[in-house]
Amino acid sequence: LASAAVADLQHLFQFDNRLTSAVSGDTLTLTRIVGTTTYTSTGRIQSALVCNAANTFESSASVTSLAGTGVDKTISVWVRMTSAANGAVWSIGSGAAVPYTLFELDYRSNTKLRLVRLTGIPTSGTLTSTSTFAADGATWRHVVVTYDETGGTSAVVTLYVNANSEASASGAGSLSNLATATMRACWGRGLTASFPGSIDDLALFNGALSSAEVTTLYNNGLVSTSADEISYAAVVLAHLALNGAATGLSASAGTASYAEGQIGKALVLDGATHFTFD
Repeated sequence: LASAAVADLQHLFQFDNRLTSAVSGDTLTLTRIVGTTTYTSTGRIQSALVCNAANTFESSASVTSLAGTGVDKTISVWVRMTSAANGAVWSIGSGAAVPYTLFELDYRSNTKLRLVRLTGIPTSGTLTSTSTFAADGATWRHVVVTYDETGGTSAVVTLYVNANSEASASGAGSLSNLATATMRACWGRGLTASFPGSIDDLALFNGALSSAEVTTLYNNGLVSTSADEISYAAVVLAHLALNGAATGLSASAGTASYAEGQIGKALVLDGATHFTFD
């Protein structure tokens, strides 16, 4: 991602057997309020949080970094569906009864993804994906919602899945009233049902990523913006992305080949091909 997008990253929940944010200096934590906390080792990137249709997690404080007039927003998450049932992936909102502030991503029994807005830009309503996404229990999908506001009077909201724009809407209004809103994972406010699957790398930006940046995020992940790499970059001696190219390595025997990896492409070690550092 571009340095501007990196600076916009406010919260990152990697769910590597913890519910704390991985962004250096960020104290936001997700707390289990219903059900159990279960992780799976077969996450999109390392482990992932299992939403077992009965658990709820909520942030320890309001997501004030996303509030305010004219503040753009992006929410990114990897999802894997295990059954075709209604359930909320995440929601940002406040209040216990209608009318309440709500910005929510749902998975529907018709295997489509839906963004719900009960208040704000562009008027209350929903955005539903054009494509369907089968609940096969194996395939990870990257879902991004961008909210590009102009002067607190109008905005464009776009729903991306695997870097493809699935739905978009524009209009007048404001989501500046998110100042007291909390973040929920695996459960919603508008749809009080748990997401039927697992989620990984839930990231919140206080900026609207461009379509090119959404594609970069889908292909390369958030490796360059994780707390480990930001906080301890000085001790990193080498970082080999191996995303379809063995940059920094030379094959001393055999030919380099690649397969689908956890982030983009991965180098295949076949027992016959050898590499040396350049």
